[in-house]
Amino acid sequence: MQQRASLLHVDGASGIAGDMALGALVDLGVPLDEIRRPLERLGLPGWRMEARRVVRGGIAATRVHVAVEGDRGPDHPHGHFHQAGGRPHAHEQDAAHDAHAAHDAHDAQHPHRTWRDISRIVTGASLPPLVEQRSLDVFRRLCEAEAAVHGIQVDDVRLHEVGATDALLDIVGTCLGLEWLGIETLSCAAPDVGGGTIRCAHGLLPIPGPATLRLLEGRPVRTSGAEVELTTPTGAALLATLASHWGTMPPMEIVRCGHGAGTRDLPDRANVVRFVLGRPVAVEAPDSSSLVLIEADVDDADPQVLAAACEALRAAGALDVCHFPLSMKKGRTGMRLSVLAAEDLRGLVVEALLTHSTTIGCRWHPVSRALCLRTHETVHTPWGPVRLKIARWAGRVVNVRPEHDDCLELARRHGVPLKTVLAAASAARPPHESSPGPKHEE
Repeated sequence: MQQRASLLHVDGASGIAGDMALGALVDLGVPLDEIRRPLERLGLPGWRMEARRVVRGGIAATRVHVAVEGDRGPDHPHGHFHQAGGRPHAHEQDAAHDAHAAHDAHDAQHPHRTWRDISRIVTGASLPPLVEQRSLDVFRRLCEAEAAVHGIQVDDVRLHEVGATDALLDIVGTCLGLEWLGIETLSCAAPDVGGGTIRCAHGLLPIPGPATLRLLEGRPVRTSGAEVELTTPTGAALLATLASHWGTMPPMEIVRCGHGAGTRDLPDRANVVRFVLGRPVAVEAPDSSSLVLIEADVDDADPQVLAAACEALRAAGALDVCHFPLSMKKGRTGMRLSVLAAEDLRGLVVEALLTHSTTIGCRWHPVSRALCLRTHETVHTPWGPVRLKIARWAGRVVNVRPEHDDCLELARRHGVPLKTVLAAASAARPPHESSPGPKHEE
């Protein structure tokens, strides 16, 4: 029976690859045919997809095997992406990165696909609107990373036909699985990216590869020191595009857990990615003793010093920092620093306040607060994806706002006014978000 839930948390303790994501979704209960049948509408020749139960490091998991006609295995010297990267390697035993895109006899005999080709294939497949949007967003980000690594335009990135098929099946298939489960918000813990080196047609490349690093810029990652590629370009593109929260698991009612398996057993870990399916739960207000409001008044602060002090307070764990003008003794205009912090971090926050600001004292008192349930959903604008922050109270949507940083990045990248991107993101809000909160199917 289909179990719909709006939250999915990804635990990439052993990294993530495209086929592992498919395996985890099938393990969560997505019927393989619900992925395979829509993929047939892409019109890609010579592929098959199978699923079976396996054990990796003592953990039962689902392995989805995607076979593409023309894939000659791990020893072939050419990667799927003509410029670099593509199909995951350590998990899926595929070819290494062809980092310098050599134009050789193989390239002349085998066709390639560009970003425009991929876009045509996806938009012509009559996929559900959200699946189409998510798939294009992921593939676009993957091609942008490859283009940035090699100093070329996105439209100049070319993919070997086998690799393009492979990545399309992984990416579109994952988006189909998310749609079947009803996933609105995806979060993830910092994935393990692995380490060491990998041999390609032009020598050794470090792990993680350049495209993977580019995709994960600004996001937390970790490495256990394993000498193997654990997070691949396809896996990184899925997380970088679809995950709106990076860190610990958000508050949720757990519905089910699924494990997607990599190709081989690794000696020091279970070679699986874990998907935790859940429903959002309301965040209860802490009791009056768990939060403190710390205040200090200053009348001699340089604005630059004040700004640096605010950053230091946030780094010390403050939940909120603000400052506003007030009239102080002798008629001088000063500033009041107001800092909200957890009681158990009060000592660190007070130390940061006294160290980094010009105040010589502060005060605090316990406070209470109420929080709306906050989730994210990604919408598509003419310039790229934008996350919407959706606030609910008592089951009702009470506020929807585009994420400022997402809109600012797109505005700068495409040379359009910020207000234009903000307006487009607001207009792209899904219709169901204007109605009361989600009804859960039991």
